[in-house]
Order: sequence, then structure tokens, then C-alpha cells
Amino acid sequence: KRSWDPTILSNICRWRSCVCDSIQPSEGRDSNTSTSKSSKQQYLCIYHTELKRYLDAEANGDKNASEATKYLPRKAPLFAIPGKATESNAMVVADDAKKDIITIRAASTLLQELWDGKLRATVKAFTKKVVKDMSLRNFLDNSL
Repeated sequence: KRSWDPTILSNICRWRSCVCDSIQPSEGRDSNTSTSKSSKQQYLCIYHTELKRYLDAEANGDKNASEATKYLPRKAPLFAIPGKATESNAMVVADDAKKDIITIRAASTLLQELWDGKLRATVKAFTKKVVKDMSLRNFLDNSL
């Protein structure tokens, strides 16, 4: 079964680069946000639970269009026990330390970008957008 291992990942919020403690499903402000269907929801802090709810509402229920998907891990890695028949996409990893590293990396979009070397492009694109948005020309065009 595909699931996040809480003994490895602790109770830290899974939102990109957040280090706040996550809330338990029963601690959510609204019972609609803490259902057992959403395993990602229980791994968010109270701030990101509210932010995710807002972004999901802005996307009008279209899960792929939600801005929140950029900041949350996708799926837990699926590991297979060596020597047993499993799903075709399951990874067979004998070493527990390697499983831990794969799980930690999969739980963080920031670590994935660091590992893949794509963080530089992300920071560069963000910087260009901020410079463009803060330019005097843009300010004057928007103020008229």
C-alpha cells in the first residue's frame, strides 16, 4: 500500500519548505477539510490548510488547476518486498536507509528540485517575474 511513513517524516507540514507542525485531522477548523479521504490534508499546518482550501476554491474544484499542487508532494513512493510479486511501478529496494532517503525526497517538492538541479531555473524565473512586476513602467501602466 502506498502511504507516507510518519516515523521518517515526523509531523512536519508537507507544504514546500514549511517547518511548522502539522495538525491532526480532527484539529481542522472545518470538518469538511479534514476527511480521511485526503491524506495530504492531515500533513499540513493550520496556515497551509487554510491556504490550500482557498486555492482549491479558486480553482473551482478542478484538482489539476489548483495552485496548491505546486507546493505539495504528489504520491508516496511505492516499495515492494524483494522476491514477492507486486505492482509494476513498485520499487524494489532492499536497503532501509535508501528507502528512507527516497521517502524524504518524495515528500518535499523543494528537495526534488534541489536533487534534480531545477531549483536554479525556478529562482531565475521567479526573479525575472518580480523584476518585471516591480518595474517602473509596469507600475505606471497599472496606475493609470
